[in-house]
Amino acid sequence: MLDSIEPSRLAELEEENRRLRVINKVLIERVEREMDPSASSAFSLFYNTVTVDSSVTQRTTTLTNLARRLMQEIAERKEAEEALLDAKAVAERANESKTNFLAAVSHDLRQPLHAARLFLAEMSETAALARALTLRERIESALDSMDDMLESLLDMSRLDAGAWRMDASAFQLEPLLARLVAEFQPQAEAAGIQLRHVATSAVVETDRRLLERILRNLIGNAVRYTDVGGIVVGVRGAGECVRIDVVDSGIGIPREKWQLIFQEFHQLAVPLRARGKGLGLGLAIVDRAARLLETPIDVRSEPGRGSRFSVTVRRGAAAPAPAVAPVAAVQDRMALDRSAVLLVEDDPAVRQGMASLLRTWHCDVIEADSTAGALVGLARHGAAPDVVIADYHLLNGDRGTSAVAAVRERCGRAVPAVIVSSDRGPSLRMHAREADAMFLVKPVAPSKLRATLNFLLSKQG
Repeated sequence: MLDSIEPSRLAELEEENRRLRVINKVLIERVEREMDPSASSAFSLFYNTVTVDSSVTQRTTTLTNLARRLMQEIAERKEAEEALLDAKAVAERANESKTNFLAAVSHDLRQPLHAARLFLAEMSETAALARALTLRERIESALDSMDDMLESLLDMSRLDAGAWRMDASAFQLEPLLARLVAEFQPQAEAAGIQLRHVATSAVVETDRRLLERILRNLIGNAVRYTDVGGIVVGVRGAGECVRIDVVDSGIGIPREKWQLIFQEFHQLAVPLRARGKGLGLGLAIVDRAARLLETPIDVRSEPGRGSRFSVTVRRGAAAPAPAVAPVAAVQDRMALDRSAVLLVEDDPAVRQGMASLLRTWHCDVIEADSTAGALVGLARHGAAPDVVIADYHLLNGDRGTSAVAAVRERCGRAVPAVIVSSDRGPSLRMHAREADAMFLVKPVAPSKLRATLNFLLSKQG
């Protein structure tokens, strides 16, 4: 092809090509000097520039997308956390509401129970017919069962809600064991079984009320499930702890059910005499109370040979011997004869029932429904009362402790007083102690009320 071009034209083309090469070289050198003198060539510089720009654009896009996704995930997680917090708050409010509801229901139901007990006691004081006395015992047994069920429900509610306030102290076990065994002795005798405890000098340090609840439920369960033989409550040393055993000769429990019995509403085959006397919450309460105390519960049992339930608690320093409980005071009817009793109670049925019972004990009763009413009643009576019985929760925010304080101020002396309430909370006991008054829980057993009044009147005498 080059052979066909004329020599003169070929020389012109070669000269033109040379000039273009020179111009291209100059242009490339100028670009290299202006852009990056260190670059090895104009092409490499151009390529790197384009590549970096593309990479930066891609990475910026990627980071932007990641940031958007991250912000979205953070927002979703925050919404989830807020939803969980809201759900937790709703659950806590529901739990608190349930606890308050059960407490209110328990209080309201115990009022007629308390009144029924008082009327039954009055009937037993006046009725001479054997049939009437038998009927009275059956009604009172039914009321006892209902009261136990309410107490179990309330205890479960408090334990589940974490509303049980711990109050650890050192105390002697012997008075507690003796009192619990004496409490269940009538039931054991009625069932034809023996119930006893081995005396102990052990001192423990724990929450007295929770331990008492554990032991009361264990002993009550043993009485309920034992038809022949007996029950023994004893204490054994275990290093820095002591082990309290409740051993029975009852029906026994298969090994595969040792854990099931601590579930709510779980009951084994109940003897005929004990049916309808519980909800199956006794051991569930034991389990929760033991976990709250961080106290292990041990079970050893064999069907047909009985069971042993053990609770282990820490030893405590020497504790002072408790005063003799007023319940054990001698029930001397003469101590109540012609005694003036100021009764402050806002529930008409309870007030009528207690007043009637007190009058069967030959007391002179001054009835009132409030602090103001108590002062009016005193003015009409014309003399200071020998003792005051006041319900803690009165109408319109009035308090039984306020009534006691007002009566003492009017009389100019520390009149003995008893505060009664369906509320079993520790705060009420504290308020009663601060008011220098004794505290009884409704429904009050008439024998316990009479023993308490005798105790107060004997101290005054």
